[in-house]
Amino acid sequence: MHTIDREVIHRHIEEMKTEIEQYRLEKRSVEKKKKERRKVPFWTLFFSFMN
Repeated sequence: MHTIDREVIHRHIEEMKTEIEQYRLEKRSVEKKKKERRKVPFWTLFFSFMN
């Protein structure tokens, strides 16, 4: 049986925390973009595609 180093566990936990934080930030930015998109009137999008 091998002993698990506490530092290894700690590092793994820290990595998980940073991944979760990154995921939350990305999710927030996506939601923000969606809200910004809603603010833009439809006709501006339509004309931007026509050009």
